[in-house]
Amino acid sequence: MRLKHYLYITTLVLLTACNNSDELTDGTPRANDAIQLSAGIVKGSHAVVTRAAGDTYQALTVGTAIALQVSGTWTGHTQEEVVKTTTAEAELSTNTSNGLSLTPVLYWDDYGMADPANATTGRTTGLTIYGAAVNGLTTAPAISDYTALVWDVNADQTTGWSEKNLLISNNVKANNTYKFDARGTGKQLEFRHALSKVTVSLKAGEGFADSKFVNDPTVTLLDWAHTNGTVNVTDGTVTLGNNTGVTMYQAATAATGYNVTKEALVMPGSAFIKGADIIRINADDNIYYVSSEKIRAAINAADHDTDDLTKAGKNYIIKVTVNKTAIQVSATVVDWTTVEAAEELPKILVNNAYGDKGKSFDKAFDFYRSTSLNNGYSKDAEMSYATATGWTMTPQLYWPDHLTHYQFRGVWPTTAKVVDGEDATMGMQVIKVNNVAYQEGTFPSDLLIARPEIAEDAVCTNKEPGHTTTKLFEGGICATEGNINLNFRYMMAQVEVNLITASSGDNQVNLTGAKVELVNVKNTGDVTLGTREVVPTGVAGEYVLDEDANDANKRLSAIVPQDLSDMKFRITITNGTDETDVYYADVASIVDQTSNEKITAWKSGEHYVYALNLQKTKLTVSATLTDWKKVNASENVWF
Repeated sequence: MRLKHYLYITTLVLLTACNNSDELTDGTPRANDAIQLSAGIVKGSHAVVTRAAGDTYQALTVGTAIALQVSGTWTGHTQEEVVKTTTAEAELSTNTSNGLSLTPVLYWDDYGMADPANATTGRTTGLTIYGAAVNGLTTAPAISDYTALVWDVNADQTTGWSEKNLLISNNVKANNTYKFDARGTGKQLEFRHALSKVTVSLKAGEGFADSKFVNDPTVTLLDWAHTNGTVNVTDGTVTLGNNTGVTMYQAATAATGYNVTKEALVMPGSAFIKGADIIRINADDNIYYVSSEKIRAAINAADHDTDDLTKAGKNYIIKVTVNKTAIQVSATVVDWTTVEAAEELPKILVNNAYGDKGKSFDKAFDFYRSTSLNNGYSKDAEMSYATATGWTMTPQLYWPDHLTHYQFRGVWPTTAKVVDGEDATMGMQVIKVNNVAYQEGTFPSDLLIARPEIAEDAVCTNKEPGHTTTKLFEGGICATEGNINLNFRYMMAQVEVNLITASSGDNQVNLTGAKVELVNVKNTGDVTLGTREVVPTGVAGEYVLDEDANDANKRLSAIVPQDLSDMKFRITITNGTDETDVYYADVASIVDQTSNEKITAWKSGEHYVYALNLQKTKLTVSATLTDWKKVNASENVWF
């Protein structure tokens, strides 16, 4: 009886080693060796054969069905070209690998690898393997011709596009790609996206109540978008069919800072035609069109390509702010797995700056410890620094035993006072702060709180009998001879306003005596010692930003970090005794130009710089955001 030898296929990132019990160990290739293959989805790549350096992989969804065609040459056989098809099912996987079960099972002997007459042809030519699948579908694509797979992504994709997201594999071919005598430990099947994707994110702008759409917008890709054609699985090329346009699917979660995100698949080779409208938007019965100008520029910038055709494995991101009177658009083209773009010309801009220079930290600070996360902290020591000796703890503290876990905190300046939990927010120990003219190195302007920043899943390694193993972040640090590294963070936010006006002419505003206020701002807050969270307290009111002593047109204050909902800048200009001009700007509408996200809150350790350009007829605002530099300190704590 002739022994049949299985063709094993597993979806693995790494090539697997042969472990057939029939395998001999003298290193000689055997016809009864199992064929070893692996496969995985290649992230962010084109549907072509060539593998790029640095490709990464992900596993298929368990249960995914894969159509496979495996062919080879058998000299002297009734039919020398042996072509067999099978269906594989993805089994239990890790993040990067699957096992596959084949129906029907394939064998090496099916390709005549044991036949001496085939030694100089089939065994030296090797196998050719093509595959196609839709990740997550339990039915494999029906393929009669792997050079012309008919594919339709549907013109109406409102119920989802995932069932049409075709993956193909064509990297294992004959001509020495995978021959029997030089097979090594196996060959990898690389599945790649065969189609293109378009993502459109919408933001409700001027004229939309509460910056929201009443109904979900309908977004349509116009007839530049091809919805069907034939895919040549052997080389990834596509022959286009109809270009009927696509009604897009609404994603469950919108892109950050946007109300709605829409997605659709199109056939590669669809053209962003120069000067043409490519998207139609129906937002609360207002109809808008988006032209191809900016996406064409983005393609050229990213790919240095001027043909403006969509490519397989690319996700084309278009972000749109819809206003009642205008539409502003920005776009980028990125690989399948990366989606991020900055919006062009929002109403009020925040530009990312380079960040504050920062300074080394060598000040004396108060050292707190507790056996619980939120309460029980006591100031048991002070830390001081000298260049020659480094940090010194006074008095020196010691671990009481091997069982105790401590939370450690540092507080600077030492004028900051910790309030017990019963008098503070949520029953936690806090430091009370308030809005104040910013003064470097003083409390509360430069309040710093430090803690050991440890991975949340890190556990102590103390194996002493009776010791309770716990996660260090929440449970505290157990006895160690190593340094306790404290990472300081600023707790307040800096808000800086610079007043600007025309140098002359009718639009010039006399800025002398200008008053800049925050309206609907909370002026006090509690900073929790345990978690370093800032909780605004009290009733929202007003705050006059503080004038800089060296610049009459500059205001700089330390503000309690807080949400910016309903907060406004109010600038009052007094011209003579009777005439007063008042300007307003919504703080919460300001966005970060680089990330294209609204700044919805002022955060600890961030410095916001606003330029308020006052003219007789309007107020324009721009801003920069800088981060205070983190300050680190360490101290030896001995058991």
